[in-house]
Amino acid sequence: MRIRADSSPALFEAALEGMSQIIKADACKNPPFFTLTIPINLRSKNITTLLIEFLGEVLTHSHLHNAIFCKLQIKILNDHFISALIFGFPEEKIDEDIKAVTYHEADVKLNQDKQLETIIVFDI
Repeated sequence: MRIRADSSPALFEAALEGMSQIIKADACKNPPFFTLTIPINLRSKNITTLLIEFLGEVLTHSHLHNAIFCKLQIKILNDHFISALIFGFPEEKIDEDIKAVTYHEADVKLNQDKQLETIIVFDI
């Protein structure tokens, strides 16, 4: 999955949306009431690692709760730390079972259009 965004918060939101779209296509277009709210607090050595660890944490909660997380509310985000809430709902029927978020090809960089960009590879 290739993601681009104008800011770090938008990059994290796009990554969450993209991963949710893979798990269950269109599940977040008209989601039911969000019954799950999970806090996420992570530290990492750089923005790339933080993004991968964030998606891994969301994926873990998806598996634990048989849920899809569609909404992200960021409280604090910098290149080394995220404090946020993710909002989701239970979903029994999924399209793809993502087993892991990998570091392969992940490297958040500023592209020619002055957008943050990276590739995320999932183990399916």
